[in-house]
Amino acid sequence: MKGRPAGVCFFERCKGKNWRYILRYKEGSIPSIGEEYRELKEMEKNYQERETQTGKEWYDYVTDIDYKGHQVNLAEYGESGEHICKKGRKKGKAETIRKEFWFLTDLPITRKNVAGLVELGRMRWRIENDGFNAQKRQGYHLEHQYSRNYQALKNHYYLMESESLCER
Repeated sequence: MKGRPAGVCFFERCKGKNWRYILRYKEGSIPSIGEEYRELKEMEKNYQERETQTGKEWYDYVTDIDYKGHQVNLAEYGESGEHICKKGRKKGKAETIRKEFWFLTDLPITRKNVAGLVELGRMRWRIENDGFNAQKRQGYHLEHQYSRNYQALKNHYYLMESESLCER
């Protein structure tokens, strides 16, 4: 697999092992997927929007985006609403908060399941993000390389991971 883009190797490995995936897609990580998504979403018209207590949320998605022979699906979730600042110079003032998340998956996406699929993607992302933040900021100093021996480095990481899980 040497010399091939990392994304292709990932998709091939998942397919070969019959693994399903939902990944947080960040703008620019695989530019061709983002470009095709933006072009196709206007044509496919899968956009859904609903009011919430504090604002609105929306979903959009495109299926069967080709990435070097692999078919992937991209789901978008966004929310916006009023937020009252509780600290700082803006304390007590309302401001509009807008968040957007994109998720890359091989799972089928439909109008009926897009909200649930996005929620699963967000839950997975939160677990991963909380774990990495704990490892980097709560005394584990993950960014320090404790050994030049690969096996020793893996052992150290596994011990840190199991320790951070015990603390949650």
